[in-house]
Amino acid sequence: MEKEYLSCHLNPFKLVPYWFLFLALLLLPYVSFFLSYFRIEDDTSFLGIVQENIGWLAFLTFVGYCFFYFEIIKLSIRGLSFRGEGLKTNMSFGSFFGMIILGIIFTVLSIGIYFPWFIQMLMSYFTNGTSYKQQNFDFKGSGGQLFIIFLKWVIVPSIGLGVMVALSGDLLVDAAKTGGSLWVGFQVIIQIITYFLFIPFFYFSYKWRADVVFGYYDFEVKSEFWPSVKFIAIQLFLTIITLGFYFPMAFSKMAERFISETLADSATGIYTFEYEANHPKDYPFYLVQMLLIVVTLGFYYPWAMSKIGAYVASKTALIYTPVIYGEQVLHEEDTDNNLFSN
Repeated sequence: MEKEYLSCHLNPFKLVPYWFLFLALLLLPYVSFFLSYFRIEDDTSFLGIVQENIGWLAFLTFVGYCFFYFEIIKLSIRGLSFRGEGLKTNMSFGSFFGMIILGIIFTVLSIGIYFPWFIQMLMSYFTNGTSYKQQNFDFKGSGGQLFIIFLKWVIVPSIGLGVMVALSGDLLVDAAKTGGSLWVGFQVIIQIITYFLFIPFFYFSYKWRADVVFGYYDFEVKSEFWPSVKFIAIQLFLTIITLGFYFPMAFSKMAERFISETLADSATGIYTFEYEANHPKDYPFYLVQMLLIVVTLGFYYPWAMSKIGAYVASKTALIYTPVIYGEQVLHEEDTDNNLFSN
């Protein structure tokens, strides 16, 4: 069984304009908030114009955020390739932005109930708009499935957390009055509990996102619930107690586990994915990239994204296993069902 590796080629200089746009938009609300404290007599001045058009600036900021995410996702998809053939996209910002506006309107009108279907619509848009060798991928996850996941693993835990906070009302009031370390400690504990409560949601939503069909191949994540949740909880715990310094190792181990549990199944054969982790080497690589993002105040992000993408892809292999019928082995070159073949 021969291993064949993915490749990822992201040009950081193509990412730079979109990333700098994102940074500028990120600062804009804070600048606007700061300027709102000043009274500008001359409405023709720059600051006066900003204050008079704050609503339009907020809308432009929202459009800018949408444009940034759209272009980053599109460039990331186009950067991936397998057997020398790159993924291609057929999507436009106009249709994407229209979908965002409709999704927001329906979500607000339904008091949030439509949100899972909104997410499903976005997943379908990007997945179905991606092709390999002129064959489009097809996302099969439904909004109803995601709604159940939200209900069981977000709404119910949130209610439980709310009850817990309500039962500790006296402690919360005392902490709010005294302030200081007691109040901060209470907030930190609630935040940590929230992270652990939502681990099943991240697990099931990840499996939901992997429900994709490509030609005769069905993609899925083959994993068991409790071992996976325990594994994620341990990685999260180690990240928290090390104040984030363990996160690069957690990232490497999570990639190794969940990429290697992904497969593409068909009647003639199975493609299994494998992430070849080398944790002593992976940890310093990811740590350096993340620290460079921090010390450069985010300016290094396009280069980090390019290097991490190439690194992960180079360690991700696809392994084809043919199906055996009696004494006949169906190799991928012997069947028309294999769309990954050369």
